[in-house]
Amino acid sequence: MRLARWSPTVGDSLFIVCGLAGALTNDLRPGDVVIPDQSAFDGGVARVMDAGLVSALRNSAKSRGLPVHEGRLLTAPDLVTGADRALWAERGFVAADMESALMPEGIRFAVVRVILDTPDHSISSEWTRSTRAVVSRERFSETLWMARYAPTYARRAALIASATARHLVRTNLT
Repeated sequence: MRLARWSPTVGDSLFIVCGLAGALTNDLRPGDVVIPDQSAFDGGVARVMDAGLVSALRNSAKSRGLPVHEGRLLTAPDLVTGADRALWAERGFVAADMESALMPEGIRFAVVRVILDTPDHSISSEWTRSTRAVVSRERFSETLWMARYAPTYARRAALIASATARHLVRTNLT
């Protein structure tokens, strides 16, 4: 979790960031797909996604029968849990991750996230330090729930991303 550092080759490359996110609004459920138009830090400048790549990701998800949610994605330094979700939702964000707005300037990218937890099914803020949370008796039911659903949801995001990448390679090479 979290992008620490990265030195990409810029040029004509497209990048797809995929994985899990936490919902900030009550209309998102675990397993829902979010493909945002932009991502931003608290008080930061919005990073606008590559429109063509966003469209391709949305088409890929829809072709698999998955409804796609749009909106702004918050990139937070830590997990957003509890009452903080409503605060960010009021600021216009639909979901939160910890990497997207960290993409270097000049990069053409888009994001596909699958919702893991929601305002009414929130995980504990203790998961910021996952080693402590995983051994906590109070977090046992969350550990089991995440062990069951997180891999499935992460795979959903990866399948959308990989299908999109394959489609783009095929169409650009012909």
